[in-house]
Amino acid sequence: MRRLLFALLLALTPAAFPAMAQAPAAANAELQAAFEQVMANPADVAANMRYGRAAEAAGQPRKALAAYERVVQQAPGNAEAQAAYARLKLVVEPPSTRILVGFGVAFDSNADYQTRQLNSGTLITEQLGGGSDVNANASLRIIDERLIGDMRWRSRAQLFGDFHVRGRNRDGDYGSLETGPMLAVWNGIMISPSIAGEIGLADYKYLFHSLGFALTAEFPVGYLKRLRMGVARTRFEPSLAQRNGYSFSGKAEFSASDVAFTGDAAHLTPYAVRYWGAAATGEETYFETGMRLAYIAPLTGPALGFSGIFLSPEFTVSGRWYDGFEAAAPVNLGARQDYRLIPGIRLIGSEFLGKAITTFVYYEYDRLRSNYVGHSHDNHRTGVTMVVEF
Repeated sequence: MRRLLFALLLALTPAAFPAMAQAPAAANAELQAAFEQVMANPADVAANMRYGRAAEAAGQPRKALAAYERVVQQAPGNAEAQAAYARLKLVVEPPSTRILVGFGVAFDSNADYQTRQLNSGTLITEQLGGGSDVNANASLRIIDERLIGDMRWRSRAQLFGDFHVRGRNRDGDYGSLETGPMLAVWNGIMISPSIAGEIGLADYKYLFHSLGFALTAEFPVGYLKRLRMGVARTRFEPSLAQRNGYSFSGKAEFSASDVAFTGDAAHLTPYAVRYWGAAATGEETYFETGMRLAYIAPLTGPALGFSGIFLSPEFTVSGRWYDGFEAAAPVNLGARQDYRLIPGIRLIGSEFLGKAITTFVYYEYDRLRSNYVGHSHDNHRTGVTMVVEF
């Protein structure tokens, strides 16, 4: 009896459920037909789009990803392919971890000021005193992407420390951590909400910590590559409690390649920060805006052990306008205003001896002008940094 019922069930299944019985066969037939079209002309956008859709329908995301990648390369403006490629890439790509270790030495002709950049966009300038100085520095960056459940997650960690030969009170240490999911939205645009925290030390003593939220958008086509908005709460050690505050920041990254000739690139990074400090006089509440412009041009091919050597002139300009004045100033000069100009140049060597080793030799001139006496300064900085990627 059991055998009879089982045989009857097998006989009735195709008739009772024709869609279920034929769907896999139809999907595979469509996939095979689309595959044959792609093989006949691998650069055909329409054929690759058909193959990508068929591979997705057949439950083969890796094949679909390859098809959409070919379309993206052939037709970068294809919105459907960009969106599908970004969506499938988050699921198909294996976990990845990039580790970058850096070492450097720098000389400052006038190290009276030390500027610390926060993830939130806040800039802290310390007047430390001491003239010229030499420092050695080291950094560690870790960028990790992996699936957690059904969602791809990106985490970044950074550690930095420097040691000064003369002004030991300039020694600083910094650490930050940021983590959040990666979401493919429309036309291949990637949205990454994240939580970011950081902590800084000066002279090996606690200086500040910050905790905030950020939203980053990455664009696959066009000159605008990245847009980031952030809000953070920053707290300093007790003697600097008047600096405690909140910040709102925004930064955009634009880039273009083959600007003047093949192989070059230009990068423009404008930013703006609004910081609300706790000081009643408004001396720690300010608005700052600025931009960094860098142009990278290849100089030569394999030379001195590097696979390529590049020259990169750079230019940074910024302005900071405070709401009030410094309470400790001997004379009330009104609301403080600072303007900064930093032109520089870098010589970059990539892939030393076939390894992922990049070397930077750089020079920059830091010129700060303030309407507050004693806050203006000029500094010449030169140095060399080597970054190894594992």
